[in-house]
Amino acid sequence: MTDEAAYRAAAGRVARLARALSQLADLPTPERFADLVATAVPDEDVAFVASDWATASVTMELADFGRPRDLDPDDFDDDDAFDAARDRPFHEADAVVAIVAGALGLEPAGPFAVDVHADHGSRVLLRTGHWVVSVAAVQPDPEFPITVEAAVTYGADLPGRLARLVGDPPGGGTVDWEKVSARMLVDLPADYRWLMEHYGPGTFDGYLTLIPPDELPTPEPWADALPVATTTDEAVVSYDLDPRWHSDHWGIQIDSPRSRPWSVSTSLLYFLVITLSGAYPVPGFRDGFPSGAPRFVPAAKA
Repeated sequence: MTDEAAYRAAAGRVARLARALSQLADLPTPERFADLVATAVPDEDVAFVASDWATASVTMELADFGRPRDLDPDDFDDDDAFDAARDRPFHEADAVVAIVAGALGLEPAGPFAVDVHADHGSRVLLRTGHWVVSVAAVQPDPEFPITVEAAVTYGADLPGRLARLVGDPPGGGTVDWEKVSARMLVDLPADYRWLMEHYGPGTFDGYLTLIPPDELPTPEPWADALPVATTTDEAVVSYDLDPRWHSDHWGIQIDSPRSRPWSVSTSLLYFLVITLSGAYPVPGFRDGFPSGAPRFVPAAKA
């Protein structure tokens, strides 16, 4: 089997896993996730599994190109030859990413898709159903080899899933985000801006209310949280402002009189989807939320 044929065969194994998971519209329990992964691919094909109540992701290692730092300059005729040999694994890994991504034949993941390979530049994000299939050339540190990974992760088409859960977006109107940023001294995450432009201020399932941009407080320089939603029983959903200069990496934290403070490393849109689907019972939220048929009611109609 040629190298390209082997990589296409590896893509077939990734596709089999993706098909098995694509039947799930919502975040599965860890037990259900483990069963589906075990049925779809053998253990030896799985490099890493992340599964808890807020995450479901499985990673497969498809190729290993070694560590460029192991090369000895004395083994080469000149610096140009050494540089070419050092760069070759990166180029070969990029080529494998293209082969595998092309062989999968999936559509692009689209906006707000969960990106487990966000820290790696050479990657392709695809989707099947509500699952992201990311193919990436990975080297987290020079001490590690350059590898090609494929990960199948819950969190694609989040706008579509939210619409199916609570109804189509009613339209929130135009917001002057430059003015908001100038007042708050931070740029708000892209998914919050999308929510305000498509849904606007309002309440989910009579319980969880989004705070409109003109009512968001300006965070103090030392503040580590920015409230963006409240509940009828005084729980507060906030952005974790770390790192402050990269808002699309902000996570979510919950403060509630019903429980200890709690946090999760997801976007607000992802948090809403897994919460309103009932897949993720949030510590500090009231029993019975969400209902069997949650709806969004714009503030103007509340």
